[in-house]
Amino acid sequence: MNEFRQAPIEDLEQIQLLALRLFEQESSRPSKNPVADGRQSVVEAFKSLDIPSEYLDRATAIIADRRIKRSASERGILAARRALRARLLISSFVLCLLMAFGMGVKAIYARYRSSVETVRLVEAAQLNDLDGVQLALKRGAAVNGRCRIDYRNESVSAAEEAVRLHNRRIVRELLKQGANPNTSDEYGEISLLMRASQSGDTEIVTMLLSNGASVNAKSKGESISTPSESWWRGDDVTYKTKRTALMYAAESGCESAVRLLVGQGADVNLMDGEQNTALSLATKRLPAENYSKIVAILRAAGAER
Repeated sequence: MNEFRQAPIEDLEQIQLLALRLFEQESSRPSKNPVADGRQSVVEAFKSLDIPSEYLDRATAIIADRRIKRSASERGILAARRALRARLLISSFVLCLLMAFGMGVKAIYARYRSSVETVRLVEAAQLNDLDGVQLALKRGAAVNGRCRIDYRNESVSAAEEAVRLHNRRIVRELLKQGANPNTSDEYGEISLLMRASQSGDTEIVTMLLSNGASVNAKSKGESISTPSESWWRGDDVTYKTKRTALMYAAESGCESAVRLLVGQGADVNLMDGEQNTALSLATKRLPAENYSKIVAILRAAGAER
């Protein structure tokens, strides 16, 4: 307040500046209503110094103007802060969307890459190309994946093709990489074990069984083979319903496969959808020598009919 005493009474501008400075000092202190307290301090200072009322009115008007400007400034700051928060929220949301979209793109690309490599895997198996099989698997091919072969009009897996072509090295590699030993064809008509047993490939039969193939699993589909189809199937098989690998081996006259399957616990008395057993299927082919041996093996194992 001494600054007011030192200022010339006629120096309106100086008084106004001093009033504003006092207002700023008082209103900046902790208080429930710092603006009102600051204004009250200026009024009291003017009165104690007997400053004419016109100066007080002028100083009050300036303080009110400063108060309005300060409020506007504070509102501007608050608005700027709200806008910044909104931008941050929007930016975070957009960032999350971009991350999710990026992950989606990666997943789509990974799926696309896997499907492409799966086609290459099946093609390599068809060509007996072990190196091609290994490369496709290394690049992300689905070991149990299937793809449709146009000229055959069916979806096949690499393991099916390898078993059909008796490529033991590729079958071993696929099983090593996690191929399902119980895989069946597209229609569930014949499994890997059934096909290998039917052709008498005991080495592949052994590999499949040692990797968990079910020895008593039955086929599910109806018979669909026709003579015109046998050229691409690689055999003259008519696929029956509910047949086991043992039934296929017995009907095909594959003595070694029958012996191996019986030794691995194959049920000799199971019946297919036409009430045939492995024994009845083999008996129908008598008196061929290999069927006589198969009948003897089955009867020795407890076959009843």
